[in-house]
Amino acid sequence: MPTAPLGYCSQPGCNQIRIKDKKYCAGHVKQTTTVQEKARNAINSKVYNTNWKRLRLQQLAAFALCQDCLEKGIIQQSEEVHHLKDAKEYPELMFDMDNLRSLCVSCHAKRTKATKANQSKQ
Repeated sequence: MPTAPLGYCSQPGCNQIRIKDKKYCAGHVKQTTTVQEKARNAINSKVYNTNWKRLRLQQLAAFALCQDCLEKGIIQQSEEVHHLKDAKEYPELMFDMDNLRSLCVSCHAKRTKATKANQSKQ
């Protein structure tokens, strides 16, 4: 059974053959993906910022002292809010108060460094 021709790239002015099951040629697929990713990131950052600011303030109000320092018997003001399970890996837990921990700048830096080290090992 003959197959239909692929056709041309949907990018205005482009006369390249499009990739199978895509609207664009190889040169324009990446550009389109980048534009889509930028739009998606802008939407996510807007929602994240609005909701996050509110939740962050609630978390810091509920736990004004660094939770890691308190476990060591140290009293230190919390300034950062840390996701116990990374928000990128577990987006469903991004706004879950049980997944948050109030930390001082130093403890937050230590936890973030440890998280990045664990991710690089995987």
